[in-house]
Amino acid sequence: MPLAAVREQVRQAHILLNIRRPGVWSDSGLSTKLSEYLASGRLVITSDVGDVKQYVRDGESALVVSKGASTEEVARLLQVGLASPQRRRTIGLAGQAVARRFFDVPVAAAQLARMLSTLQSEGP
Repeated sequence: MPLAAVREQVRQAHILLNIRRPGVWSDSGLSTKLSEYLASGRLVITSDVGDVKQYVRDGESALVVSKGASTEEVARLLQVGLASPQRRRTIGLAGQAVARRFFDVPVAAAQLARMLSTLQSEGP
């Protein structure tokens, strides 16, 4: 799908889902899609796998379903999100702040520079 079409779909969305099943890949690290969704400023519903809880707080910067959540649990959180435009905006903006704090390009560049500096100081 062309990038412009993806951007338009995200712009029109009220809620973005980042539901991942437990597994070797999802239990380690963080979904790149989660950081992208948070950056959009939209309400994100995500699953509690991997490093998710290191970045978002349930009900504050995202809505978080349990690891291996049932369709009923996801549906309940969708209903919560759809019920209040103000809550969607509040949580979405808090999620966007998380994305800026942890995933923005200047932040990533600074982290990379620190790592490279450490490696250079250790020598070969």
